[in-house]
Amino acid sequence: MPSISRNFKIAIVLIVLLVSLTYSITLDYPFLYDDDPVILSNYTIRSFDIGRIIEENLPRPLLALTFAFNYKISKLDPSSYRTFNIVVHIINSILVYLFCILFFTNFLSKESFVSCYSEIISFISSLVFACHPTAVESVTYISSRSSILSAFFYLFALICFIKYLIEKGRNRIIYSLLVFVSFLLGLLVKENLLALPLLCFLIEYLFVYREKGKREKKNGAPKISFLIYALWGFLIVAYFISRIVLVKDIEYGLKIRSFYTQFLSQMKVFFFYLKLLLFPVNLNICHDIREITSLFSLQGILSLLGITALFIMVFIFFRKERFVVFFFLWFVINLLPTSVFPLDDLASERWIYLPSLGVFTLFAAFLVKGISSFFSSLRKRELFVWISTGTIIILLCLLTYNRNQVWESQYKLWSDSVKKSPNKARAHLNLGMALEAMNDYEGAMREYKKTIQLDSSYPLPYNNIGVLYCNKQQYDKAVGWFQKAVDINPEYVDAYFNLALIYKKKGMIDRAIEEYEKAEKINPNDVPIQKELGILYMKKGDLSNALKKYEKVVELTPDDWEALKEVGRVYFSLGRYDDAVKSLKRAININPKADDAWLYLAMTYTTMKRYDEAIEIYRMIIQKHPDYVEAHYSIAVNYLEKGDLEDAEKELSNLLSKKNDKRYHNLLGALYIKKNDLDKATLHFKEALKIDPYYETARKNLNIVSKMLSSKKK
Repeated sequence: MPSISRNFKIAIVLIVLLVSLTYSITLDYPFLYDDDPVILSNYTIRSFDIGRIIEENLPRPLLALTFAFNYKISKLDPSSYRTFNIVVHIINSILVYLFCILFFTNFLSKESFVSCYSEIISFISSLVFACHPTAVESVTYISSRSSILSAFFYLFALICFIKYLIEKGRNRIIYSLLVFVSFLLGLLVKENLLALPLLCFLIEYLFVYREKGKREKKNGAPKISFLIYALWGFLIVAYFISRIVLVKDIEYGLKIRSFYTQFLSQMKVFFFYLKLLLFPVNLNICHDIREITSLFSLQGILSLLGITALFIMVFIFFRKERFVVFFFLWFVINLLPTSVFPLDDLASERWIYLPSLGVFTLFAAFLVKGISSFFSSLRKRELFVWISTGTIIILLCLLTYNRNQVWESQYKLWSDSVKKSPNKARAHLNLGMALEAMNDYEGAMREYKKTIQLDSSYPLPYNNIGVLYCNKQQYDKAVGWFQKAVDINPEYVDAYFNLALIYKKKGMIDRAIEEYEKAEKINPNDVPIQKELGILYMKKGDLSNALKKYEKVVELTPDDWEALKEVGRVYFSLGRYDDAVKSLKRAININPKADDAWLYLAMTYTTMKRYDEAIEIYRMIIQKHPDYVEAHYSIAVNYLEKGDLEDAEKELSNLLSKKNDKRYHNLLGALYIKKNDLDKATLHFKEALKIDPYYETARKNLNIVSKMLSSKKK
């Protein structure tokens, strides 16, 4: 067999190459499924205010910080987010190799049937982990980053723990510190790190105390390990206390399912996961697995018998092949966080990302053992191991590539799910949303009604049907559907938001504000709600409240140039011109092409009598938009206000040569008053009134000139 270093280099090259080939097609895929609430509508990640991100994304602030990092470098370009996921998956696959090689070379007894094959088993395990199609949901689905990122900290901590066990002196302290740092960082990504101490204990108990007990006791390992586990216990207790105190929605995501039903159902799910890992076909984002409600049902009895038989078979290996016990328990223990607590789904492919390593390692070990038992020649053994491994990896890569193609769009993803889970309400709901995005409103209506037929407890299909009626301008029908959504879930923000939109369209401003404020109470950090309230308060002339709402938007999304522009407008209306200039300049710095922000800034400069700066902006706008005559008119106004009558006259004369406009005549009339040429002023005011006899400004100015002429004659 090749050397460890050579195997490691080959593994790295193959992992990078194969993962890149199978996942590169996903880089341009759009955000999908829960990427909307987790990323697109999570405005806290846009501020890159670390304190706020931590506070508002408990108990997983580090996960949110990685999304904030992506937003900082690429805004909402999904390729950046997926690249991050793919890179982490590659690193995890390399860590799998390192963990396995450390584990097998240090803890495998010489009597083990795979003692000579630790390198190739590590090699196969890492490649299968890298290329297996069940990982697609964890890698391609951006919001599932918690699975792969927590796995990184988990694997790194285990590697450090093994190094702690085998090293001596100061290095032990360094590695023990690294274990705890990884543990704590991983907890800030996903709670499954809570299982790490149990895995570490199994390693130490099965492979240090029982295999090397006497030698290790002389080195004092038991005492140091006791302190480590005691510290772990303290950290776990502290974690739960802080979570209870800081995280208000600790029961978020739990579904009403008894723990008894959950336990019975998860026995069936256990074998379902094994089937997916060994025969990865019919993968599905939304598996439809029926609950087992009685132990004495056929499925309950068969599941219990199967679990019992499997545990007996595994523990037969306890004396001679403890690694079999360990990797079996790896699979079981790492499934516990999603198996014990009743979640919306009974099973999900992203939940087996880390547990799968246990199955893959056992598969690799028994594959190598099976092949070696058929051939006495070492060369033939190696040849058939490589042929078998190559065949398996190629098949897995093809399956992964094909599975990734399903994630190309919402429509493809949920069409696939509906075919495989025709009785799953959520699959029909999401297919309806995909069809609605494609403007297939009839298809969307059909899927939403199917969703309600399968499960009437979802508020979302009622809301979405209301939106479809809004598109048809059947607002009264829409109100009824939105109200049904609110009746099902009184804290369903979208329904209040849509009710407010209808009242806004009907001109019922106060009623619209009332509905928006209901939504705001539920989610005070929802940017669209704050923007809509700002618009409505502006319409009412309530500038103080409008300013509060727009400033809240800027607080939530500091790079929202449109919100900054609106803040500038409100400041202008309030007469706070310096503040208006600051906000408008911030908007322009973010988006230099924001012409309306430039125009508001020019208007503010005019009001502040900073005429040259205003004229400079209007000249710049004319360069970009030569046909924008209003800029010429505004330049004339500024020249007139600063007393530069000749330049103002040139601008207005040029405008009149292109269009006979009442405002141009009126402004020229005002200019000639300043030049004391009352006859020309009279002429232009009369020309303005010829164009529009009801133009009151020109009429008033004409009266002023008439009085001036009368007093002059006297």
